Amino acid sequence: MRIRMLLKIIRAFLRTLVSISLIFIAYISFSVRKEMGDIRQKLAEIPTSPIYLDRYGSQIYYQDGFKRFKFNDSKTGIPELDIQREVSSRMLMLTAIAAEDKRFFSHGGVDGSAIARAFLANQKNKQIVEGGSTITQQLARTAFKNVVGEDKTYIRKLREVFAAMLIEKEMTKEEILENWYTWISFVPSNPGLLNASESLFSKKPWELKTHEMALVIGLAQSPTRYDPLTYINNANKRKESVLKRMLELNFINEKEYQESINAEVKLKPLEKTFYATGFINSLKENADLDLSDYPLINTTLDKKLQNNAYASICFFMERLKGQKIDKELGGIEGVSLISIDPKTGAIRAFVTSQHEIKAKKENYEIGDELGCLENKEPTSKGNWYDFSKSFRSPGSAIKPFIFTVALENGMDLNQEIADRETLFWNEDDSSVYAPQNHDGEYLKISNWVNAFANSSNVPFVSLLDTIGSEEISEYWQKMNFEKPWEDYLSAALGSIEMNLLEVTALFSTIASYGEKRNFKFFESGATQNGEIIFKKNNSSKKIFEAQTAKKTIYILGEAIQHEKSTASASIMCNGLEREIPKLAGECIQEWFPSTSKTIGPKKHVIFGKSGTSQNNRDGWYIGCIPDLCTGIWIGSRQGGGKLSGGNYPALMFNMFMRLSAPTLSWNTFESPNNFEFEPKNIFSN
Repeated sequence: MRIRMLLKIIRAFLRTLVSISLIFIAYISFSVRKEMGDIRQKLAEIPTSPIYLDRYGSQIYYQDGFKRFKFNDSKTGIPELDIQREVSSRMLMLTAIAAEDKRFFSHGGVDGSAIARAFLANQKNKQIVEGGSTITQQLARTAFKNVVGEDKTYIRKLREVFAAMLIEKEMTKEEILENWYTWISFVPSNPGLLNASESLFSKKPWELKTHEMALVIGLAQSPTRYDPLTYINNANKRKESVLKRMLELNFINEKEYQESINAEVKLKPLEKTFYATGFINSLKENADLDLSDYPLINTTLDKKLQNNAYASICFFMERLKGQKIDKELGGIEGVSLISIDPKTGAIRAFVTSQHEIKAKKENYEIGDELGCLENKEPTSKGNWYDFSKSFRSPGSAIKPFIFTVALENGMDLNQEIADRETLFWNEDDSSVYAPQNHDGEYLKISNWVNAFANSSNVPFVSLLDTIGSEEISEYWQKMNFEKPWEDYLSAALGSIEMNLLEVTALFSTIASYGEKRNFKFFESGATQNGEIIFKKNNSSKKIFEAQTAKKTIYILGEAIQHEKSTASASIMCNGLEREIPKLAGECIQEWFPSTSKTIGPKKHVIFGKSGTSQNNRDGWYIGCIPDLCTGIWIGSRQGGGKLSGGNYPALMFNMFMRLSAPTLSWNTFESPNNFEFEPKNIFSN
């Protein structure tokens, strides 16, 4: 009796559970149907993208605008050519089916077996690791993102299933494929097959060969991971996987498979204007308005400076390929160069990309790198990874910050400073800190010009110990740096973490006499006819007193020209013939305005500082003239080599400034008021 009652209760519970589930599913189905509205109209209204112009009106090549894909667009009216393109269009269709959805023509939007397989995989891993989505489902979650949602949950998956089924009812399979080719991203930031095909091969999709189709369409699985401009090996493996699936499905025969597998992938990016993908990505990320409302976006970028930045990076990365990279530099992980107008915060050049160099280039010949300077429209490979926001140790590049805060707190510049082996007591954990100079040499009694020139460590640790971390932290917060100041004496030598944008902003603040200006990526939004309909305003904040910043500029300006400067390569004229070719232009000192008739304290044209992190993992150089501050970072994969801020980053700065010199305004920084600096020129060990 009790068992019967228990069974009745269980059956009633199950019926209730099923009823609730059906009601819930019906509700989801109804809400999805209602929210999707007119499916054809929605898919026809592809998002538009503005045209991005540099500060002088040159178009920046950036494909984030959707381009409608139609199989009929391949037709030319020439029978022989149309037959050939019809075959290619069919191969495009088969490639997509092999890569993403082999039962595309037999299901109604959802592949039950694929979903079951994905469910078992997710249960096994106790998290969602596989989606089992069909081509129609991918289109649904991309084009109807606001309906389906983006969270990786089973409810979102259910909404995606209903959306896909509704699309299948409204459209033919060919129309679904055309929309999939229009909406899906195959390369980073470039939605659609037309954009991907043009940006990688300078061809229309129906002009691609079979192995090129397999590569491009295979990228849909993960546009960033398989990006051939950055990870060509990953892209080739994905291409081979797609070709193998095409063979298994009898879409190609064995001969065609072998020909496609062995065919070399020859990338030929479309060179339309000039490239600044990283810059536009950051612009979009930092914009506080909907950019699609404006047909034209007038950016702050300078085409000439941008191309000079690419050329400088290209030159030294090519040169590094001729060396024993792992042994000498610990492998090169990435490189970034950012230039800012300190008076306005406007970004003038922005190259932040991955240039991973793992091994010596066997066929390297001296002079190979000159092509980077001869190319009038250089491009950067792998401009998708944003190293400008990678947090790394800035090394000695942090010292001007410590020094400027000390000046704000009344430090006397003319007092002699001690540079000798010193032990510092840490009361917090009762430990002893013993900083050492990078070369093991000490100046004993010195001055701040010598300390910066030699990049001595002890004087700056002593400064931090005197000022206290609490005072330093206050200015750190004023600068609005993302990571908090660390209460360790080693922070004076750059043990804290910053990114290149922050380090460059620090020097830019000093160059603008203590005013920190927010980064400015664009000036205005305009109509297609160029009529301004929105103008970007930029704000600033006082961090240091102008007199304080001018003193820092003076000391750093003196130090960089010192005969013992560790970063002398950044402005040197003589002795760099083997490092910087004549093709880069005249020595930048040839452009300096004369200061021989200056009354009062000496005026400087340029100041800067190098930085090297522990174990030589990172090399930094940041240099400023009154109208431009440029920060450069080169990162090593494992460190332990000879990378330092005073070598390749400083040389890269020198080359960039030489290339850019004819387009820059060469003025002098203002001198401090009522300023007397008479240091003893002591530079003995």
